[in-house]
Amino acid sequence: NINIKFSLVSLQFGFHPGVNDYKAVRIMRTNKNGLAVEVYSLRTDSWKMIDAIPPWLKFNWQHHKGAFFNGVAYHIIQKGPLFSIMSFDSGSEEFEEFIAPDAICRSLGLCIDVYKEQICLLFGFYGCEEEGMDKIDLWVLQEKRWKRLCPFIVPFDCEGTIGISIDNELLLERR
Repeated sequence: NINIKFSLVSLQFGFHPGVNDYKAVRIMRTNKNGLAVEVYSLRTDSWKMIDAIPPWLKFNWQHHKGAFFNGVAYHIIQKGPLFSIMSFDSGSEEFEEFIAPDAICRSLGLCIDVYKEQICLLFGFYGCEEEGMDKIDLWVLQEKRWKRLCPFIVPFDCEGTIGISIDNELLLERR
């Protein structure tokens, strides 16, 4: 009887077109500062523990909001002052790391989501030329590289970014 407790748990669910199956990815930080990753398959109705966790991920995963797109779970990780995106393909069960743009320098105001069928990072809030407004930068992952798109201009009284809607509209939390 193993008594492992988890301090952080993240769960993403979605369809993986490559394997024609619905998958759930559960990432957990253990009380011993380890990392556990499990994948659920709807087709087989079973969970599978992933043993091959890359060394660069074992101590860097934090419970930031994740995203799930085309069978791949994405999470923000931080290594000192640098940010990266961890991806885990629930079909091939492989991890990959994408270095975030240099402009991303803190976790406050940082959000990962899907925008127009691409993984995106939203990062703000900072002042802009228009009085009473802030900017939120939008970066999309295209062919394993980040491309900065036009920033969103939002009212100053917004508390934070929730994410992107199915209709590709920015969702904000008001103060």
